[in-house]
Amino acid sequence: MEAMPWGRDAFPYQKPLLAYEEGKMNVKGQAFARYATANMEKSAHLDLNLGWEKFGSLTSITYSNFDDLWQGSRANPFDGDFWARTFTWNGSTGPIP
Repeated sequence: MEAMPWGRDAFPYQKPLLAYEEGKMNVKGQAFARYATANMEKSAHLDLNLGWEKFGSLTSITYSNFDDLWQGSRANPFDGDFWARTFTWNGSTGPIP
């Protein structure tokens, strides 16, 4: 019977790659960018791997921006105030600027 993975082992992850030759440094990178018009999404992701003989570093950076996502002024009249939410931002109550 196989053990159930928990924590970090439950998800696939990347390992840093070390250098193939002594005295050399292994550098590898990947980049991804996306723009979607439906929600004005702008996303970018960068993976940078630096590997030496006995030490490796893998850095991943992700940026996402979804502009202003608002419900809109034409809500379903039969929903009532179900979707209305009040937020507190910097001591004031109302929509977040």
